[in-house]
Parts: sequence; structure tokens; C-alpha cells
Amino acid sequence: MDLAQEEDAAQVIVKEETVETLDRLKVHKEEALDRLAVLKVDMSPGPDEMRPDGKMKRDDVGLVPGVITRRRNFTNVGSRARESRWQSRPGAYPAGRALRPRLSYLQLSERQCRRSLRLSGETVTFLCEMLAVDVSSYCIGGHPMPVALKVTIALNFYASGSFQASVADLCGVSQSAAHHCIKVVTDALFQRANHLITSKTDNTSQAERARGFSTVSGFPMVQSVIYCTHVAHRAPAGQSGAFINHKRYHSMNVQLVCDHRKRIMQVCARYPGSCHDAFILRNSQVPALFSPPDGMEGWILGDRGYPLKTWLMTPVRNPWSHAEEGAAQ
Repeated sequence: MDLAQEEDAAQVIVKEETVETLDRLKVHKEEALDRLAVLKVDMSPGPDEMRPDGKMKRDDVGLVPGVITRRRNFTNVGSRARESRWQSRPGAYPAGRALRPRLSYLQLSERQCRRSLRLSGETVTFLCEMLAVDVSSYCIGGHPMPVALKVTIALNFYASGSFQASVADLCGVSQSAAHHCIKVVTDALFQRANHLITSKTDNTSQAERARGFSTVSGFPMVQSVIYCTHVAHRAPAGQSGAFINHKRYHSMNVQLVCDHRKRIMQVCARYPGSCHDAFILRNSQVPALFSPPDGMEGWILGDRGYPLKTWLMTPVRNPWSHAEEGAAQ
């Protein structure tokens, strides 16, 4: 076979391959047209989906009815074109996708609830009812988290002082979802801080508190109790030493004043863990509450970490009599 015959044979092979390729492309084109026709039929609006002006209705989430789509944010014409392509994808959201089991305080026993959230189940229920309006999710599609789950995530984060990822794994959500829940619940609680934390100084409130403490412990003229607790905290850069407490971890030393019904009357959360309880008391608003002439009449009960004042009583350090031993206990 000479050179000319070899060239003719090669051209024949190329033509045959080209014809086969064109045939395959034609088949793919017919299949694409068939799929497009099916999509057009599925997307064709019915009589209930048309507005009086002849335009198609859209549902509350802005998606074409009958097509499974992903919810995305689109801001320009090019993005709307991408939106149409996403809408035409079959099965963008798998119908039977599996979700991790989510754990809220409703699945916990009373003992587990107090240990994990530091609150009783009744108190957590009260918080859920109070924060329901601000914490509820109003999205129609997807799987919104219930109020009980959001409050559980936030309370567990407050009580444990751990990382958001650890709290998220415990409740069965992602770290970003835990961050959102903590922020939403914290903002809702902060908006109600002035209504929940009050120290009424009128005569009626003082008499009620005195009767309440007398009924609980038989101690007369008591207006409140005071205590400082360490809340784990990540120290800011360059100031880590000031936040190390006597137990050798970083914290904020938070002062709380409560009445006989365990309602918080005053909070001071400005000082790091290295500050002593007496220092925080001296620089807080509590002394002003008992300053004459408009101050409250009675005492605050505190532990041995506080100094003895005319308005602050602490346990007897070295009791001698039976009465002093009972007071010290």
C-alpha cells in the first residue's frame, strides 16, 4: 500500500468517527429536549397559581411551586439566571435526608436538667414561654429548631463554660447553629434584664422580704443574701493574669444579691476572677441601697468572705455559746 492509499484510509476512519460522534450528540440532544419538556409540564401553573393580572403566583419562600430547590440569595440578573438553573435541578434537597437526633431539656430528667443547665425543668419551661416570641423560627421550609432546643443550648453553654462545638455535639446540632441559638437567647434575655432584675426599696417590698426570710429561716429583718460566684471566661490577650482565680482557671467574679424567693435583685459582673469578694462589694451599688436616709432597713446575709457592716451580717468566726454556734451554722 502506497502513501496515497494510507491517507485515504485514514480519512475514511476519521469520517466514520465523526459520524458516530454526531449521532451520539443527537441522541443526547433528544434526551435533553425530553427532560426539558417534562420540566415545563411540571412547572406549568395551574388555575390556582395564576394571579388576576395573568402572572404566576409564588409561595411564601419565593420558589416556583412543584419544584424542589435550594434557598439561595440572589441580587442581580445573573444571579436570577443561576437561580433558575438551581430550581430546575431535580432532587436538590433529598426527600429522605437524615437529621441527627436533637436533645433538649424535655428529654432530660430533673436531675440531669439541674446538672447540665443549673436550673429546674419548671424554670426552663418558664424561660421558653417568656422568650417564645423572640426566639421562635418563622421560616416555612427546612427544619427549624424549636424554642426548647434553642434555650437548652444557650443554658448549657452558660452553665458549662465550654466551647460552642462541645455544646453543639451534646444537643445534636452544628457549631454555627449553636452560635446562632446562644446569640438569639442572650439578646432576648438582655432585653428583659431591667424587668427581671429589680431591687424595690419601698416599705411594702421591704416588709414582704423581711417576712419571707423570717418564714424560711427564722432570721428577722433580713432583706437579701449576697454571694459571689466564678463564671469561666476566656481572658483577653495581655490580661490573662488578672482573670486567674484562686482555683487556677480564668473567670469573672460575679456578685449576686437575691431575695427570699431566689429572685435576683442586683448583679455586678465587671471584675475579673482575681478580685476579692469584699473588693467587689465595696465598688458595687449595694452599699448605696442601705445608705441613709432613703436606704433599706435591715441586713444582708453574706459568707465569711465579706466584712462585717451595720447592714451586712456574716457568720460568727469563733462561736462560744450555743446560740452563736446555731448562728454560725
